[in-house]
Amino acid sequence: CEMHTCPDGFSLKPNYKMLWCAGVKCGQMDTATCCDTQAKCSTMICPEATKNRGDAGLCAAANCTSEDETTCCQASCAKFTCPQGYANKTDIATSYCNSTTCSADDKENCCDLQASCAALDLSSDPCPTGTLNRGTSANCAGKTCTIDDRHTCCAGKCSGWECPTNTHVAKDTNESLYCTGMVCSQVDVDSCCDPRDHCGNYTCVQSTWSKGVSVLCKGKVCTSEDFGTCCAKRCSDYDCPKGFVYKADYSSILCTNSTCGSWDTGQ
Repeated sequence: CEMHTCPDGFSLKPNYKMLWCAGVKCGQMDTATCCDTQAKCSTMICPEATKNRGDAGLCAAANCTSEDETTCCQASCAKFTCPQGYANKTDIATSYCNSTTCSADDKENCCDLQASCAALDLSSDPCPTGTLNRGTSANCAGKTCTIDDRHTCCAGKCSGWECPTNTHVAKDTNESLYCTGMVCSQVDVDSCCDPRDHCGNYTCVQSTWSKGVSVLCKGKVCTSEDFGTCCAKRCSDYDCPKGFVYKADYSSILCTNSTCGSWDTGQ
C-alpha cells in the first residue's frame, strides 16, 4: 500500500506498510484495503476561544488528535491586528483566522481594505463647503466612507483662518493648505502661517539704530517698509525741552521712531 494514493477524504491506514494491494499495481479498487476515511473536524473538541471548522474540515487520519487542532480549530479575528490601510471587518465577531493562532496570512479573513478619503466626495455625505478633502493621503475608517469619516477626511482651509497677527502672517500658499481638523485652531499655526521676521535682521540706515529682535517686521521677511518700525534715532539726537536734562545713559537710549520728537521726552 506504500505505492497507493488515497483519494480526497481518505488517508493511509496506520499499518499501511504491512498491507498489500490486490495486484502488482495499486489502483482505485485498493482504497478500502489501504485507506481509512478521514474523520471530520466536528468529531474533535477545540481549545477554548477557538471555533471548530465542523464537517467542512478533515483530520489527518480516521481519528482526530491534538495534532489536528491547527487544521480544525480557528482563533477569533478579534485577536488579529489589521495592518496599516486595513480595518477590522464589520462582522469581526464572527470572523476567524485559518488556524489556532492568527498570522499575517489571515489579513483577508479578518480585515477590509480601507476606502480612500477621495471616496467620501462620491458619497451622499461629502466634505462640507469650505473644507478640503484629503484625498488619497488619508483613509476612511472602513471599506466604505460615511459621514462619520468627515473628521478624518475633511480639513479646514488655511485661507479661512486668521493667523495670530502679533507673531505670524499667512503663508503665501495658504489657499492650497489645510488644517489638522475640519476647523482650524492654534495647533495649525505652523501649517498655515509663517513667523514674522524680527528687526534684528533689518539693516537700519540714515543714522538710525535697530530696535533688535524684540520688535517684529510686518511679514516673514523684513523689507524697506519696516524702516519706521525697526529703526530709531538715539536720544543723543534729541534736544530736551526747557526744564529737562538728559538721562545719565541717554546716548544708549533709542527714541520711539526713526525721528525723535516731543513724545520722546519721557524716554
